[in-house]
Amino acid sequence: HSYDLTILTSPDLEFAQDGTREGEAIRHQMHEWFLDVLGRHDRRFIVVEGSHKHRLKAAVEQIEPLLSFPKLAEP
Repeated sequence: HSYDLTILTSPDLEFAQDGTREGEAIRHQMHEWFLDVLGRHDRRFIVVEGSHKHRLKAAVEQIEPLLSFPKLAEP
């Protein structure tokens, strides 16, 4: 798949098991692995960190410019 932007969340918030996560013991190792893979594959990405509110704000700031489309030529 091709994506305009990948958003990677930092493991700086308290761990919460939701039944799909491998576990707290490897979360920092997995984060480093994701950074490595994204970098090796030359993917455009950002890392969001801090509170949920701060993460959302940072993500939206990066996504909004990607949603603008050039005007269509008038007939």
